[in-house]
Amino acid sequence: MLLQSLLLKCDKVRLDRYSVNAQDGIDFAVGVIRNNPQMNQFGFQNAIESEESAHRLCSAILEYPKIQRLGLIGCCNEGSSFGYSMLKTLVSSPARKFVKLYLAGNHIRTNGCSILPDYIASNPPLGFLALDYNHLVDDDLRMISIALKTNDRLKELHLNRNDYTSIGTRWLEVAVRGLRPIQTATDTPFLDPSFESVFGCNHTCRIHEKPESIFEELNCSSPPDNKARKLYDLIDMHSLRGDLVNELQRSVGGDLISLMPFVLRRIEAIHLRLQTSPLSSPLSILLGLLRDMPELLDSKRTSIEY
Repeated sequence: MLLQSLLLKCDKVRLDRYSVNAQDGIDFAVGVIRNNPQMNQFGFQNAIESEESAHRLCSAILEYPKIQRLGLIGCCNEGSSFGYSMLKTLVSSPARKFVKLYLAGNHIRTNGCSILPDYIASNPPLGFLALDYNHLVDDDLRMISIALKTNDRLKELHLNRNDYTSIGTRWLEVAVRGLRPIQTATDTPFLDPSFESVFGCNHTCRIHEKPESIFEELNCSSPPDNKARKLYDLIDMHSLRGDLVNELQRSVGGDLISLMPFVLRRIEAIHLRLQTSPLSSPLSILLGLLRDMPELLDSKRTSIEY
């Protein structure tokens, strides 16, 4: 009777923890999907008893590409091995048109498989991905970090309560902050961002993890503003260290003095656009440059308007 009442009427359906056995729950969910071909949002938060049932549900979802917002939450119990199978089925299908995927609490373990990062790297329409309360490890985040370099559509990535360590967090900083990994025989140290690495990192995706971290302040605005803020922070960091001239020379090369008016105008423009802190004002940066590069005062070679 309930299934009949849902025929051809729903564009959004959520089936959360209803009191039926697992197999009846899958039968009901598949029936709802097949009887509402116009549905664009589907949520399912109930235990699935087997990989066969999980595959049946995912296959039914993929038969209807109008379902663009999907939540499969808490479907796999600890010890189940099909959480990642569900993920692989969903993201490897040619029919994938998802814009939001909620896959929290499914005990997903990739065991080194790269299907998820390959999917992210392909720059699909997906704008929101929640993988909280799973079992992603450092190497998963390393591959996701590389994938994010070629993705400018994913706006939110939720990774709370997984199994990665501080090394995995550093790999995420490679993707969105521009840290530079240095591979050695024993470990992977990370260097501070450079101008090149900041230009090449992801300026779209905001990463959510707990406890609160640096990611809360990264990629919070438009991609151009996000990039500008990272560049300004990098300039300010090197100015405080007293090595801004060396870093600019290494990055720009050539006749740095002739380029300096352009550099200073860009610093001022970013400061005005983003309303950066007075403690890191363009004037303080200029004074640091004059300290380290007194030839800037030679009016015959350059003109600095302030």
